[in-house]
Amino acid sequence: MLYVGQIQYVNTLPIFGGFLEKAVASDAQFVMATPTRLNRLLREKSLDLSMISSVEYLSKQDEYIPFAHLGIASKDELQSVCLYTKLPINQLNHKKIAVTGESATSVKLLQILCKHFWKISPIFTPLDEKGMQGDAFLLIGDRCLSHQNIDGYQRIDLSHVWYEATKLPFVFALFVLRKEIIKEKENEIMKFQDEVLKSLAWSESNIDTIIARAHQQTQLTTELLSLYYSRVINRITDEEIVGLEHFSELCGFQLHREQFHFSYQNT
Repeated sequence: MLYVGQIQYVNTLPIFGGFLEKAVASDAQFVMATPTRLNRLLREKSLDLSMISSVEYLSKQDEYIPFAHLGIASKDELQSVCLYTKLPINQLNHKKIAVTGESATSVKLLQILCKHFWKISPIFTPLDEKGMQGDAFLLIGDRCLSHQNIDGYQRIDLSHVWYEATKLPFVFALFVLRKEIIKEKENEIMKFQDEVLKSLAWSESNIDTIIARAHQQTQLTTELLSLYYSRVINRITDEEIVGLEHFSELCGFQLHREQFHFSYQNT
């Protein structure tokens, strides 16, 4: 049996929608959690495959390999990774920005935007339970989508800032596989690859069902969710890989691009 990690936000519903709606059968055991918890579970070998933060993949390319060319990416505005600030960006230098502990990539993206594009050096602190207060804070996922506007704060979409600066897509998360299980569970991996691609294809053909499920999960309007899913990219192509490579360089890593061309049929 394969143990598969699924990000608990609605951004991955299209990938797993076929399974959730019983349109595609699978023997895999799914574990739903935040990106940072899935990072840890895969690191601890409690999972075989998982959606993880792209920065986690970049730091462990010797251990993981991209799976089925799936992930979470965006071109331009995304709406689910945003900085909320009371002050203009240039006035956040040496000010506190509270950041969520749920996503390593979103925090790293914010740090890179501050350093390389905005040329400021804020003080990053953990987002506490009260959360939405102080000079500025970062929200992600469903919580961010649920707060389109907060009184007294400007909302800055980090994906939009990245795209405006680079004209490249941004990859927030990747579906990856632990390399050490490739031979051990080869047949199961090949079977699940076929299943998960069927699940995504089913969701793409039944997007209204996915939107309805997302609405039930979050109470967000169907109009907002429809717009959101039109912006979320789940299929990672060469264009997204170029964006990931640029992000990788800014993080101080070298992307092993050849790993994206790995064929499970030839293991």
